[in-house]
Amino acid sequence: MMKCEFEERIGKEVTEETFQLYNKMYLATDVDKDTFVSLLNIKAIPENPESALRRAEHEKRVATIKNAIKNCKALRDKAEEDMKDALENNNSFLYEHHRWLYNNYDRQIQQLKFML
Repeated sequence: MMKCEFEERIGKEVTEETFQLYNKMYLATDVDKDTFVSLLNIKAIPENPESALRRAEHEKRVATIKNAIKNCKALRDKAEEDMKDALENNNSFLYEHHRWLYNNYDRQIQQLKFML
């Protein structure tokens, strides 16, 4: 079994040393790869510390982006309310200003979603 196959089946990255240990066990059996993996206690297999750190950093970035999207949506909604108020008060200057803000926040939301 290749390291990438093993990692795909267990759902986490492992060190080369860990992989070699499990691969030796696999080669000593007469079962197929999926059966071998199904017999393992996957929670007990140590994850590569570097990949765990990368995953934690990724999760932190995703949370930051989601928070930024939430904030932009709130600002976009406020700009939309202000646009309606400007229309009701026949203030075209304020209407155009808030329409520009609305479109700007909407573009920022789309860019942030692309980053996810």
